[in-house]
Amino acid sequence: MLDTNIQQSLSALSTTLIGDAHARLKLSENHLSPDIQPVIPFSKIVGTAITAILQPVATPDDADLSPMVELYESQDKESATIVVIQVPPELRCYGIFGDGAASMCRAHGIVGAIIDGSTRDTEALTQMQYPVFAKDRTPGYMPPKAKVASINQPVTIDERTIRKDDVIVADNDGVMVIRPNEVEAVITRAKQIMDWENKLHACYAIGMSCKQAIQEIGPLP
Repeated sequence: MLDTNIQQSLSALSTTLIGDAHARLKLSENHLSPDIQPVIPFSKIVGTAITAILQPVATPDDADLSPMVELYESQDKESATIVVIQVPPELRCYGIFGDGAASMCRAHGIVGAIIDGSTRDTEALTQMQYPVFAKDRTPGYMPPKAKVASINQPVTIDERTIRKDDVIVADNDGVMVIRPNEVEAVITRAKQIMDWENKLHACYAIGMSCKQAIQEIGPLP
């Protein structure tokens, strides 16, 4: 669970500012594929990761998604977690997260979902205003097709690794993953960049050139 001050600070920052801070601090790039888009445009989530990995099954008798339910129900109502689900390519035409999962997650303090695959029930999710970020949408039915390979183990999405308790910020520009030991440095630098950009924009507004503005406010932090 995130410290309240950290959560508030991250909520006030865009993923672009966080990405800039990552780069200026020379941290490893950790933004997810631009294919992962919000179901509800301009929605935003901030929280810590809980994870699951799915795998296909040979027959419906082998299917078992009950560990997902157990994961959702294990969360405290104040947890502010985000479920991150790794879906193999052969299962991406089936939806793993819809309005039923969203209702359960919301009741247990899970503030959103990141799906390396497809979601479903997008109209209902929009009406619920439950934030889901996914690669695709589909009416395909997942339960007889898959089982859970692992819970709260590292997941890999497009060569980015996400671990339990990693900090996630997602908005209309994409998804950023921050390691817990890097959060405070990222927040500090992102705020410095935001302040610098605000000064730069003010200089432009009164007719300064880029060169004049940089002379006035100094280089990018």
